Amino acid sequence: MIGLVVVGLSAGVASGQPTLTPTPTPAPPTSVPTPQFPFFPAPAPITPTPTVTPTPSPPPIYADIFVPPSPPILSVTPDSPVPVGTVSTLTATGMAWPYPGSVQFLDDGASIGPAVPVTAYGAASVTRTLPPGSHTLGAVFNGQCPSNPEQNFYLGCLGGTMSSASPVTYVVIAPTPAPTGQATTSILRVFPTPAFEGFPAVLLANVAPRRAAGTVQFFDGSTPLGAPIPVTGGFALLITPLPQGAHSLTAVFTPTNAAAYTPSTSPPVSRTVNPLVRLR
Repeated sequence: MIGLVVVGLSAGVASGQPTLTPTPTPAPPTSVPTPQFPFFPAPAPITPTPTVTPTPSPPPIYADIFVPPSPPILSVTPDSPVPVGTVSTLTATGMAWPYPGSVQFLDDGASIGPAVPVTAYGAASVTRTLPPGSHTLGAVFNGQCPSNPEQNFYLGCLGGTMSSASPVTYVVIAPTPAPTGQATTSILRVFPTPAFEGFPAVLLANVAPRRAAGTVQFFDGSTPLGAPIPVTGGFALLITPLPQGAHSLTAVFTPTNAAAYTPSTSPPVSRTVNPLVRLR
């Protein structure tokens, strides 16, 4: 038997007759192997980025987020306490731009004059001479919306706003009432003259009018000499030793009834106590 091979056909003999049978074609590979490179890694697969559609933001609402300016800060000069007749200045600060308005200053809850417009620097002030006594001072800021429509839209300002400063206690000292009693005079005499160490000094105070009741306190400079001595018949007497050296002596009269008589102080008396000369 002679066989012929034709590409794509196989030949054979069956029952003495030649036959041709088609050679089956191999199936193509399902996947192509990725070539491996000994020195470079295989490239990573590229994943497409999904497209995201942005959600539009709602427009801002300014009218519901309005925050009023800070309350004013009240200060008063000069510092308390002050004597009666002092001109005091009340100043309110801290009203920030762009809020215009005015400040009403208060004294114990009552208005101190008309409201004062706020300056471009956010301040307002007023001057007053306050009566004697303790005062509770205050300041109320009446803020208004800016006149610029763009500022109003940005700030969400729909109307005015009021804010109060912390109160300040301020004391004005009342004057000492003038004495109404009868005036007195005091005169001091010192003996002996000259004075020597070791010998007591005699201090005699004369108070006029003689019917004025009270006491006399003797002083050596600013140092009291003993206790106050009652005045009897217009006189007060003190006998006391004085150390060697110069002295400035005075007598101060204090009445028992301040409504009836006024106090008085004698002119100072200078006295020098000399050292004692000892004879041998």
